[in-house]
Amino acid sequence: GRGAAAGIALGLVNEVLEKEREESEAMYRVVVALGNLVCAGAGLGRNALQTARMALESVKASRLGGEQRIREVVAEVQGLF
Repeated sequence: GRGAAAGIALGLVNEVLEKEREESEAMYRVVVALGNLVCAGAGLGRNALQTARMALESVKASRLGGEQRIREVVAEVQGLF
């Protein structure tokens, strides 16, 4: 169902958040996708959400996190938690 699909999508988002450190466009888009998932909220596991929170902190500390648009969207998504 919808919750299972959201859980799978969150898992994929977390994987990209944890590994991507080169492509700013990819990072921007995956952070936006995370925001959409958090807003939808259906069936998202607590552990996966915690992983996403930690990954966002890592993104902020990375080179990509220094880009204004990424910094802004990360802050916006963090505000959704």
